[in-house]
Amino acid sequence: GSVFSYRRSYESNTEVRFHNGFRFPFLGKEYSSMYVNRKGFVTFDGPDQRSARTLDSHFSEARISVLYGELSLTPDSRVSYKQMANESVVVTWQRVDDSDFQLTLRQTGEIVMSYARVRYSRNRVVGLSGGVQGVEIDFSASTFCKTFVADLSESSAPPLAARGFGEMLINSFDLQHSTYVFSAPDYSRPCLAERDMSILPVSPLGGKVLLFHRSYNYEQEIRFERDFRFPFAGVDHRVAFVNYNGFITFGTSQEDFFPTLRSHFLIPRVSALYGDFELSTEKSVISWKQLDDRVAVTYERVGGCDFQISLFSSGDIAFTYLGMAQGTTAAAVVGVSLGELGAVGDLTMQPRSCQVPLAPAQGAIGTAGTLAPSQAFQGGFDLEMTEITFSPPDYAPCATTDLGGFPVDPRGGQVLPFPHSYDSVQEVRFAGGFRFPFLGKNRSNAFVSYNGYITFDEPDDLVFPSLRSHFFRPRISALYADLDLDPEATLISWRQLDDRATITFQGVSGSDFQVSLFADGRVSTAYLSITRERETKVVGVSSGTVGPVVDLSMAASCPPSDAAPAPAQPAGAAWGIAEVFSRGMDLGASQVSFSAAEGYSPCVRYGVRGFPVDPRGGAVLLFEHSYEWTEEIRFLQGFSFPFGGKSHASAYVNRHGFITFESEAEEVSPSLRSHFARPRLSALYGQLDLSDTETLVSWRQVSPALAAITFEGVSGSSFQVALGADGSVAYTYVDVSGVSSGPYVAGVSLGVAGAAADLSVSPGCGHSSSSDADAEAGAAAVVGVAEAFDMGFDLERTVLRFSPGPAARVCLARGIDALPVRPDGGVPVELPRWEDAPSQIAFGGDFRFPFAGRSHAAVYVSRQGFIAFSPEERPVFPSLRSHYAEPRISVLYSDLRPGRDQLASAISWKQLEDSAAITWHGVQGSDFQAVLFGDGTVELAYLTIGVDGTKVVGLSSGSAGPVVDLSSAPACTHRSRSVTMSCPPGHTLETTSSERGMRYSCSDGSSMTCEIEGGATVRCTALSEYN
Repeated sequence: GSVFSYRRSYESNTEVRFHNGFRFPFLGKEYSSMYVNRKGFVTFDGPDQRSARTLDSHFSEARISVLYGELSLTPDSRVSYKQMANESVVVTWQRVDDSDFQLTLRQTGEIVMSYARVRYSRNRVVGLSGGVQGVEIDFSASTFCKTFVADLSESSAPPLAARGFGEMLINSFDLQHSTYVFSAPDYSRPCLAERDMSILPVSPLGGKVLLFHRSYNYEQEIRFERDFRFPFAGVDHRVAFVNYNGFITFGTSQEDFFPTLRSHFLIPRVSALYGDFELSTEKSVISWKQLDDRVAVTYERVGGCDFQISLFSSGDIAFTYLGMAQGTTAAAVVGVSLGELGAVGDLTMQPRSCQVPLAPAQGAIGTAGTLAPSQAFQGGFDLEMTEITFSPPDYAPCATTDLGGFPVDPRGGQVLPFPHSYDSVQEVRFAGGFRFPFLGKNRSNAFVSYNGYITFDEPDDLVFPSLRSHFFRPRISALYADLDLDPEATLISWRQLDDRATITFQGVSGSDFQVSLFADGRVSTAYLSITRERETKVVGVSSGTVGPVVDLSMAASCPPSDAAPAPAQPAGAAWGIAEVFSRGMDLGASQVSFSAAEGYSPCVRYGVRGFPVDPRGGAVLLFEHSYEWTEEIRFLQGFSFPFGGKSHASAYVNRHGFITFESEAEEVSPSLRSHFARPRLSALYGQLDLSDTETLVSWRQVSPALAAITFEGVSGSSFQVALGADGSVAYTYVDVSGVSSGPYVAGVSLGVAGAAADLSVSPGCGHSSSSDADAEAGAAAVVGVAEAFDMGFDLERTVLRFSPGPAARVCLARGIDALPVRPDGGVPVELPRWEDAPSQIAFGGDFRFPFAGRSHAAVYVSRQGFIAFSPEERPVFPSLRSHYAEPRISVLYSDLRPGRDQLASAISWKQLEDSAAITWHGVQGSDFQAVLFGDGTVELAYLTIGVDGTKVVGLSSGSAGPVVDLSSAPACTHRSRSVTMSCPPGHTLETTSSERGMRYSCSDGSSMTCEIEGGATVRCTALSEYN
């Protein structure tokens, strides 16, 4: 019969569709299907999920209640049905609540309920329902049905021979060290083939591993090779589905059925030990091997059990069981199912034994390949300070103990950067014709995973550490584990010597180990310190097939090698140095210098109060967009910086605090490995923030012997990199208070693996060449000064006067009630409607405005509140960097949008005799003005400012200048400007001194006339005062 699964507790109904035209007449209808409920009843119009077990629920719909109640299923319970030609349909409940009963529906409409055993009868209903209230009777008092029983007996189909077999094992297992054979085609009479077995008939060594790398991957498909076929259930199969729960299916996959006899018989299935297993991450291996006459699937250490399934080309099936861990067979099924109800029995009670050729014929074991050894560790590691050498062709291991360090010095090796945690594999390409012979191929490259293993044919980054994933593909597992990259300590590098290529893992999850691939095919793995003791770790060599599992600590001692030892590094070799700071930095107010002549060994000098090279006058590095990581600087003629064996005429400054030379370095997370991955100067290599408006990055070459790059206010820190023409490097840290949670890297890298060190304990520096060189050069001549405002503005009703000259002198006058030049009659500045490009203002006559070393007959006015001197000036977000990047006058450099907030907004300009005035009137609620004088003086006046956000005020000559508090500038003195004042006849002009200058008034308090130099006449009040 066909078995119903009911594999989950909430599944109560299974639909049965009659075939061959069978119909069952019931209550005036003919039905072609029914719903069988595991609770002992059938319905016809639809499934019934209700849990009630009373007469009311019985009578609630059309129903046949054979033993209607809250029946429970156990693993060996079965509910099945069978259609007997066109005559009847039989539904059988076996071992359901320890009861066995059956329902027969005949095509004539007759209904037979049979009870072989009923253990519990309380709260059970037996009877028929038409969906309306019926009557309750005592069926035991019914008339004996002689005629009906006779008719039933005569019409019953002859008994069928059982096909298939199953045994339910609960809390016991008595099949150890035995092999049982199920013979085709009915598999109903298993026989004992052999007892007291200590090894499996087919060795799993050399078999193909089924990965099962995640617990939810229940099954793996295997495709038989060559012309092998397995005849089963009427089909010659070329494919099988191996489930790690101890069974094999064909044609369709079956992943999630719980082990019961009903699920075993539900579909064609080979159940060697069908249970609910857990795969041991450490040692479980499931593999398969195809021989000439069979396919063998082997389960090793699966739930603590070792067993094997052999599928013979004849159709026969053999199960072999070795060790069984206690408690692993709480519920398991053993047997063969053809997808229908088969015989249920006890394998140990089968009366016959059989002779089957279990051992493969000589030479028929297939292609085992190289059987390389391995070991899995969990809960300890006993190979520290040990080197294991695996020698081909079988990679037999030997051990060298009491190591004093790595066999190969990793310094000078090429760094594998592993920029992201999800990039777990890096390719290594061997150079100079070096080849590593491995498994019949001369390898010219390898794929290194930071999880401690090496593959060759392709990268492998998707599996978790286990013996099955180790054996799944050709692999060298130095310390195959779930390892972590530490930005402070991790460094993975490789070096190629004459006879070997060596990969070194330092600080990977706190572990240090090394693997060497020799030109003669040997593999050595060396271990200094290993942490993560409780986690799975695999060590060994895999040929891509199952290999032997050994205890490497018991390996014999290696004999003295005739090969030359790894050469020592040359004395004084320069490899680079670095320190990683995770929480704060202890180099504040210090200078760390690296001498090229001494291999970049560091020295430190404390008590530094300022930059050795004055950054004022340097070229500003704009870093205009957040996605622009680098700015190129080109050294001036006569200067070059020797580094890494080359002389560099330019450098790339990265916004994250480091400098490279040959190419722009993309942004990567700061770490020891990314620092050493390329030639680099890491002054403060970290995730620095340039969003602060007062951040300034600039560079300045002060002589043919010295150039300096200065970071000011970057993430709250200020530091400088000085490059000497002799290759020397000095980092000066004026303020590192903004360095908190890291990582941040400081050091020098030549693009090879270097050393990690504590820079703060470096020896003291002697003579400081960079400071002296700058002292000789002197400070740069600077035209420029600025202040940036993030919130608020303290210059309203104030005039700033910038006097020409290298000092960029500034003074202020407070308390103005009007702009110095009335904008009335000014010429409107026509700005592009849809662009932010500046508009030109051409001065009339002979007027010129001298600024930044040039005399200008025109200027360019931007809607962003600044005056530029080039039409190519591009508007960028206002900041000190963008202010100082080009020659400009930042009147109120902000993100202004004149004309978009109100129609009264206007920008106009007016030329006077000795000056030109540009006025922003009503722009976003602000009124301010710039007056440019012919002698180079600049006056910036502010009445009201309603602009929020960043605002920059000041002058720039296109080079770095100081950041000041303009509101603290000194008061302005009298500006030489001729004004003629006259009083009415008979009245005298009186003068008195005041805080704002001289006060002028007529003796009678009457009005007076004021004539300003240049012919302009204005009406003055009775009381006037001028600065």
